[in-house]
Amino acid sequence: MGAFYLVRRDENCSTPFSGSSELLSKQLASQGFENPQRFGGRNFELVVYPKQNRSGGNVAKFDDGDFCVCVGTLLYRGQSGSSALSLYYEDFSPQSPPASRLYGAFCVIIRKNGKLFLLLDRLGVYKVYRNRQGSIWSSSFLSVAGTLETPQINEQAVYEFVFQGATYGNETVFQDVQIVDGDFLYPFDGSLSPMARTGSLCNSQVSGASMADLTGESLSVLRDFYRDIAGCFGDSVDTALSGGYDSRLTLALLKEQGVSPSVHVYGKPTDADVIVAREIDRNEKLGLKHIDKSISPRLSEDDAARVVERNHFEFDGCPTDGIFNNGSDLATRKQRCESGHLMLNGGGGEVFRNFFYLPDRRYNVQQLLWTFYSQFDPSLTTRKFNQKDYYRRLGKKVRDSVGAENQTLTRTEIELVYPLFRCRYWMGKNNSINNRLGYALTPFIDYEIVKQAIRVPLTYKNYGAFEAALIREVSPALASYPSDYGHNFMSGPGIRHKLADQMTLLRPPRLRRYLYRIKARRLPEYRPYLLSDEYLSRVMDTGFPYLGEMFRVRENRDNAQYNRICTLEYLFQKTSAKSLA
Repeated sequence: MGAFYLVRRDENCSTPFSGSSELLSKQLASQGFENPQRFGGRNFELVVYPKQNRSGGNVAKFDDGDFCVCVGTLLYRGQSGSSALSLYYEDFSPQSPPASRLYGAFCVIIRKNGKLFLLLDRLGVYKVYRNRQGSIWSSSFLSVAGTLETPQINEQAVYEFVFQGATYGNETVFQDVQIVDGDFLYPFDGSLSPMARTGSLCNSQVSGASMADLTGESLSVLRDFYRDIAGCFGDSVDTALSGGYDSRLTLALLKEQGVSPSVHVYGKPTDADVIVAREIDRNEKLGLKHIDKSISPRLSEDDAARVVERNHFEFDGCPTDGIFNNGSDLATRKQRCESGHLMLNGGGGEVFRNFFYLPDRRYNVQQLLWTFYSQFDPSLTTRKFNQKDYYRRLGKKVRDSVGAENQTLTRTEIELVYPLFRCRYWMGKNNSINNRLGYALTPFIDYEIVKQAIRVPLTYKNYGAFEAALIREVSPALASYPSDYGHNFMSGPGIRHKLADQMTLLRPPRLRRYLYRIKARRLPEYRPYLLSDEYLSRVMDTGFPYLGEMFRVRENRDNAQYNRICTLEYLFQKTSAKSLA
């Protein structure tokens, strides 16, 4: 299914469903969802909507009103759709939810033996939101926000979204809308106390095995997943091909399973990704689709206003890239999942590489934040921004995500920050949006695959060596093509590439925090036409009554951040959020 909402009332049944249900139904209708199925009991009402491409049927019904519903994409024991849910229902118990051969990004809502439960994929990639009281749950942020009389702005989350493209922990840009934690099972009968799920990646240990042995172990786990993808979808898979590691490994694993996927590349003809992808296609006959989003015709002001409104609803309020674009992003996503195709995203393959480019030693949380989470210039904020407090709160979320009790992180905990913090929130938002439209998976961000990747020593991951070894083992032919790193994956990087990586590895975290500021101040004073006041004024007050309290809006030359600022300003004006003044 593509979306859901669940309204829960207390045991005395004193609160009617009708008011909240009407608001939620109206919100989801405005987001393009229709033809829902309804489930109800004395203390709950559940409404689920098909994916927008109408693919599949992720509902299984049983005797005595029991059911199993999945929103997102779930594969279980080699099955998908209703057959997978029937197997899942059969194996489910609250004390030990099924885990073996369970793949995907999803939310399962299950009623078994008359008791109702909700749980997410183990990494919490699929996003579900709830109000603070726990009476309203939904896959849609806007839907939960729409039930609030006056949404109150969460300033920390606003800064996180503008600077990083996502909000972290259980916070959203509204105080009373929370992100549901995937580490728990949630019962809806009686107490709402969540039940911690067994097992934790936070106890992972680095292996002493050889690179060859770990390559084999990792491929065994990857092949299990891709075997089930092939069995469930066959050739009905769409994936990207670029000049990097992840898309090459994805394509190699698919072809090894006998899948001939639809393959695309985005970019201008002169982009390195496009050049590499075309060379591979010339020899491998993949039927590559090249899409250059930059050549879309200029929109009129009226058309742009309609596109922005549609983006606001269909991207659920605040997507990473913002809502001020020409509509090609949404259009290409819908094209990818036509006819029930699975949108496969190779993102997350960095679990097999040194993502943060840090040497193999301990770092404190502040140093990690300086390394990667300092993509902002404090001079472009107002006095409302407290940099020390921002880092403190973000640092706590980092530690909580990996179960770190101390300010100093082990190197294994730092490796876990990538899948359990970066990917869970930043990548998870994008995955969840795709799952509204059709089937969508990011296989490299899977519990079992991450569990295996964390065992790989950092020495093997440096210079992309380990992921290159995976590609070589699966497909020497695909590994032999060049990459946009300046080398192929058979011979590996040369001395120049290794020296460049070493320069980054040796760059102190304290210095790295200034790099963005230097770059941002050198950006040209240029605004895409969709971000010009002429266009913005058609959909919102360009005086920025909300975000102007927090940022020196006009001085920000980073158009990605400016787009996110405008996106939140649009959201806050549209919802009449509580002013920050």
